Amino acid sequence: MLWRRARYRNHHRAHLNGLRLPLGRYAIGVTTLAERLGYSEDARLLIINCDDLGSTRAANVAIYESLREGLATSATLMVPCPWARDAAAEYRGEDVGVHLTLNSEWENYRWGPITRSPSLLDGDGGFP
Repeated sequence: MLWRRARYRNHHRAHLNGLRLPLGRYAIGVTTLAERLGYSEDARLLIINCDDLGSTRAANVAIYESLREGLATSATLMVPCPWARDAAAEYRGEDVGVHLTLNSEWENYRWGPITRSPSLLDGDGGFP
C-alpha cells in the first residue's frame, strides 16, 4: 500500500491504490518531524550541524561555543581524530552525534582507526 499526500488547493486527500479518502492534511497516524519536536505541523525548521568535532582543539572550542550560544543546533564527533577525547571531556549535554569517519581527507593531517584494523589503512598507516 502506498500513501501519498494529494496536492489540492483546498482539499487534502490521501490516495490508496486510486481510492481517494479525506484524511486531513496527512494520512492517519502520521506525525510530522516538526510536531514531534513540539512545533506546528507547518513549521519550517533549520538544523545547523557543526561538523568535524574532535578534529582540532580550535574546532572543539568553536563548535561548543556555537552550541552553547545557540548559533548551532547539533554537532557530530569524529572519534578517531586526535582531539576527540578533548571534545568528549568538554561535553555538557549538547546535542552531539557520531560522525562516521572511514577516511582522512587532508593530505598533511591524517588519522586512522582507534582499533587495529589493517584492512582499513592505506600505505601510510592512516585512513585512505
